[in-house]
Amino acid sequence: MVEEIINANNKTKNRTTRPRPVYLWNVLDVQKWFRRHCSDYYQFYHEKFLFGEHY
Repeated sequence: MVEEIINANNKTKNRTTRPRPVYLWNVLDVQKWFRRHCSDYYQFYHEKFLFGEHY
């Protein structure tokens, strides 16, 4: 007799997850984006994000 082994891992779906919308970002997400895209200004503004200063 031949036994058939079904492996559940063979049926994995490869879904790419979408990034979270900006309106769901928290402070750390904003800092991460800011560091990547505006690295020249990050040193000046990163503490302002933590303390909630608006200017």
